[in-house]
Amino acid sequence: DMVDTVAFSHSGTGQSTQLGYYDRYGTDIDADLVVLLFVNNDFRDNSTLLQGVVNGWDPWRSPMLFHEPDESGSTFTRVGVDADWWNHRLAPSGSNQELHQQVIMERYPETRELFGDWLLPDLYPDCMFYADELPPVFSRALASTEHALRLFRERTENSDTALLLVITHGVVTSGCADDHTLDTLNQLRRITEIAGRVGIPVLDLYPAFAERGDWRDTQFAYDGHWNALGHRQAAEAIADYLLEHRELLTAAPEP
Repeated sequence: DMVDTVAFSHSGTGQSTQLGYYDRYGTDIDADLVVLLFVNNDFRDNSTLLQGVVNGWDPWRSPMLFHEPDESGSTFTRVGVDADWWNHRLAPSGSNQELHQQVIMERYPETRELFGDWLLPDLYPDCMFYADELPPVFSRALASTEHALRLFRERTENSDTALLLVITHGVVTSGCADDHTLDTLNQLRRITEIAGRVGIPVLDLYPAFAERGDWRDTQFAYDGHWNALGHRQAAEAIADYLLEHRELLTAAPEP
C-alpha cells in the first residue's frame, strides 16, 4: 500500500517545542500516525534552564516553548516564546556555557539549589542523563519531557491518531558514554520508563541498527547525525515495526 509521510523538524528542539509545531501545522494533516523521534539531547532540549545554559538564553525569556514543573513535579508552567528574547540574552554571542550558568544563578538565585553540585565545566549537560544520580535541574528535565509526551498523547487521542516514540541509537552510543563512570543504558531506561508511564509504544533503533550492521556506518564521520544509510535503515526499521503492529495504523471506529 502507498503511504504518505510528512516530516517536521527544527534544530535544537525537544518534545515541548515540537508540541507547538504540531499544534500549528500537524493537526491540519489529519495523520493516522505521529512518530516522535527522541534523540540523545532531547531531555536537555525540554528544559528551559539547561537550554539557557547551552544557548545563552534567559530561561524565562526564551525563543522556544517549554513546560517547567514546580517543586512537586506535578504542576507545570508554560514558558511561551518571547518575541524580545534576543535583548534578554545572558551574555554576548560567542560566550561560553560556564558564563551562562553563572549569569542564570545571579539573575535567578533560586536556581542555585536546582543546579546543585553540577557546575560547568563538569560533565556536559547531555551527558548527565547517563549518570546514576541527577541534580534537581536534570530531574526537572525528565518531568518536563514526560509532561510534553502526555500532552502529545492527549492531542493524538482526541483526533484518533496513533502515536509512536522512536528512540535513536545515539541515546546509547553518544560519546558521553565513553566516560567509564557512566552507565550507557541509563538514558535509554529513563525515556523508556517515561513512555511506559505515559502509555506510548516505543521502538528502540539501537538493536534495529545493530541487526543491519555497524551503527557507525549510519552517521557522518565527524557528526552524530544520520547519513543516507542511517535514514534508510531508520525508515526500514519503522516500516518493519508497523508491519508487526498494524493496530497502530488501524483507524479507530466511529463512535
